[in-house]
Amino acid sequence: MAYGGAFGGGGDPMFAGFFQIAAVLNFIPAVFASPMPIEWEVVGSIHLLFIVRVVLARRHAARQRTIDLDRFRQLKQRASRKEGD
Repeated sequence: MAYGGAFGGGGDPMFAGFFQIAAVLNFIPAVFASPMPIEWEVVGSIHLLFIVRVVLARRHAARQRTIDLDRFRQLKQRASRKEGD
């Protein structure tokens, strides 16, 4: 984590941006199909829900790294206490 903080994270390992772009591009054919209003609502809401899900997953993954670091530190402390016994 220190390396990522000092030199930048590198990229998005979950490819969230690509998935969001794919969702928008996937919606384009619906524009040319002359959809009815109900189709706009259904297809649009599904694509919007997908984009929201990708954003929430990315936020969760960002928090998870900190949680994992705390857990690893706890495990290391337990292991060093056992070695000292």
